[in-house]
Amino acid sequence: MVAGRTTKKETDVESFFKRKLPRASAGDATALVLIEEHEAALGAGRVLLEHAATLVAEAASLRVLRIQLETYMAPRTRDDDDNDCVVEVLNFTGDLGGWLGDAMANVLASVTAATAQSATPVLLFLDSLTPLLQAGSFHAALQSLRTLLSLANVVGLVARYNASLHPKHVVHALRAQATAFLLVETPASIAAYHFLSKESKRTVPSTMDGVIVFLRKVKNGTSTEATDCFRLPPRTTHGPCMTLFSWDDAIHEAKHLAEPATSSSASSDAPDLVSTLAPDVSFNLRISDADQKAKDQVQLPYMQTSASSAGAPKAALFYIDEDDPDWDDDDLDDDLDI
Repeated sequence: MVAGRTTKKETDVESFFKRKLPRASAGDATALVLIEEHEAALGAGRVLLEHAATLVAEAASLRVLRIQLETYMAPRTRDDDDNDCVVEVLNFTGDLGGWLGDAMANVLASVTAATAQSATPVLLFLDSLTPLLQAGSFHAALQSLRTLLSLANVVGLVARYNASLHPKHVVHALRAQATAFLLVETPASIAAYHFLSKESKRTVPSTMDGVIVFLRKVKNGTSTEATDCFRLPPRTTHGPCMTLFSWDDAIHEAKHLAEPATSSSASSDAPDLVSTLAPDVSFNLRISDADQKAKDQVQLPYMQTSASSAGAPKAALFYIDEDDPDWDDDDLDDDLDI
């Protein structure tokens, strides 16, 4: 719950995975959703993939099948019971021949057999595309994706990849195939961009662990863009993988938490400037009252006081007559009458 608000607004990412993606009509093309992360994202894209699978499994009457090609993650259990999570996993991380062999033939055969026996629609989650792209050509990986999308009972495919591991033209070609695209950024991944790039100008609210830039194609041919934020809880085997916040809620929370610190600093006494600077200088900046009074009574050379006109404030105006004909630039000591 966001501080200062009674309810947390549902984010665009949550709405998409809970309702829009599972309820796609039969006449629509099978959805391809890509989750992209970059260098120094610290695995946030994989956490989002797992969280999205949990959102779909808990909100819709779909069979969720996760195809694990790298870095196996055990399914999380829900807080309300001790049963296994409803997300099924096909783990190929220990079977290198399964996806490095004949164009992912073993993986396709296993997924085909699993979906053919399903009486309900199936939503696939692929983690990740990177082994496919590194093991073969882009066209071979794309053909594998299209084969998975064409399987019976499959209504969508959500896949993750790390864009920093592939050429830019491959990344752009992948994005062009997607019906929805989620870019996951953390403060570390934003700092890894070139400082002149527009990506380096992205910001993450102080109370959040990262942001999600969500782009989705709509039926009229245009695209929509939204930005959500996320916070990562301590890693356990129970509870959600991450907590999502809308951008407005994240900014509101950051401002709400910053207000007490600002008010307390404003109410406290201002620090003594002399005391603040004293450790940085080698001489005494303090002056006694007697010395200050004597300093104020010193008559500076060639200073005159103007007479205040009627109605003018009684403030002394000092000036130096630079047009004095007796002034000699070559002999300043003589002019100063020292």
